[in-house]
Amino acid sequence: MEKILLWVHILCAMTYIGGMIFLAAAVIPYARKLELEARGKIISGIGKKFRMLSWVAIALLIITGFGMLGISGQTSAIGSNTTLMWKLILFALMIILSLVHDMVIGSRSAKDPKNISLRTFSSWTGRVTLLLGLAIVYLAINLNLGI
Repeated sequence: MEKILLWVHILCAMTYIGGMIFLAAAVIPYARKLELEARGKIISGIGKKFRMLSWVAIALLIITGFGMLGISGQTSAIGSNTTLMWKLILFALMIILSLVHDMVIGSRSAKDPKNISLRTFSSWTGRVTLLLGLAIVYLAINLNLGI
C-alpha cells in the first residue's frame, strides 16, 4: 500500500509542478507575442483547464502525504522532524498562494484583463508558487534519504 501511495504522491507532484513549468516556459512566452485579447483568452482558457487538474493533484498530495505518514508511524514525529515540518509549512504556503492566484487574482483578471498591476501580481504569485513547489521536492528528497 505504501508504494502505491508514494507512486500517486509523486505522480501528483509531477503533474502540479510540471504543469506550472509548462505554463511558465511555453504558454506564457508564446502568449506574450499575441494581441492582448488573444493572450487573455489563451492564458485564461489553459489556466482554467489546469486549475481543475492542479487542485485534484493538491487534494491527492494531501491525502497520500498523510496516508504515508500514518503508515510509517511518523505522525507523532512531525514536530521533531525539521525537514518534514518545513515541507509541511512550505506546502501550506503553496496552497494559500495557489488559492490567492486562482480564486482572487483569476476572477479579478477576468473582469479587468487590461489591469497591468494585476497581471504582474499574478505572474509573481505563479513564480513564487513554482519555487515553493521545487523547494518542497528538494525537502522530500532529503526526507526520503534521511537527511
